Amino acid sequence: MEKVAAKRGLWHDSWRRLRRNRNALIGLVIVLTVVATALAAPLVAPHDPLWGMVEDHDLPPFWWPGVTGGVPEGEKENDGERGLPEHQVVTEGLYETTEITFDAPSEEGERKAHHRYLFGTDDVGRDVFSRVIYGSRYSLLIGCISVAIGLFLGAPLGLAAGYWGGRLDSVIMRGMDILMAIPYVLLAILIVAVLGPGLTNSMIAIGVVQIPQFARVLRGSVLSTRGLEYIQASRALGASDLRIIGSHVLRNCLSPLIVQGSLTFASAILSAAALGFLGLGAQPPAPEWGAMLADGRKLLLTSPWAVTFPGVAILFFVLGFNLLGDGLRDALDVRMKS
Repeated sequence: MEKVAAKRGLWHDSWRRLRRNRNALIGLVIVLTVVATALAAPLVAPHDPLWGMVEDHDLPPFWWPGVTGGVPEGEKENDGERGLPEHQVVTEGLYETTEITFDAPSEEGERKAHHRYLFGTDDVGRDVFSRVIYGSRYSLLIGCISVAIGLFLGAPLGLAAGYWGGRLDSVIMRGMDILMAIPYVLLAILIVAVLGPGLTNSMIAIGVVQIPQFARVLRGSVLSTRGLEYIQASRALGASDLRIIGSHVLRNCLSPLIVQGSLTFASAILSAAALGFLGLGAQPPAPEWGAMLADGRKLLLTSPWAVTFPGVAILFFVLGFNLLGDGLRDALDVRMKS
């Protein structure tokens, strides 16, 4: 009972320190908002993220600078390309050809079209807001799977290297050093190039890249834990290594793993966006934020909103996890008593 009470007191103090950290609370709010948005995407998104109206292509948001009354300046007089087509048969010599003309839409119809799209549309008429909302699902999936791969493969390696040491420690850590010597984006690109482009392979690649970080963090925690007196007492009483690891070592290493997982989640999202931008991650027309940046870079001068909002979504999501990770690192530090 005393151990349970002490454990509860430790977590209570950690939560108290986390609540006093304003930046951590901001990060927590951002993360929870994105998670809630991803879960409620079918209810929040007003349009299908994969389908669009071609006649509504490249529409700016109704509040975008240069848009007055829902109608872009300079587009009222000459906007025939977005009207309804009319087919006319034109006779030229011995041949009959079909000429397609467009009627310019009315001002009221154009205003309604603009007010339908909060973030505007891309070059094929898809709603950017709906695609950003559904893109949060891809980012959460990529982050969870990648962190899980890095944790469940890197943690056992770091645990074995730190607890048993010796030659096993040297072999494992030299392998981790080799992986860390390669830039993580380049290593992820290399793995995806071998496995083939796609969302699943990109998650595997990002997870493999994260293995050395979890291994090194857990190894350091185990090295500082295995020499404690109660570990030595358990070993003297005849407890097996597996029992000592499960009952004592891992419990003292949970805090560093939680912090590392939150920080790794942010880097995994950035890596996924980089792979998607290079065409190695999620493939079109999937509304993944990195793929949206790659698809919208050709529209940077004509329709900048198609690139701006996916980039802002990546910025805030990564910022939220970084702020939360820093706050967790301070809150879970047992040396902090204030």
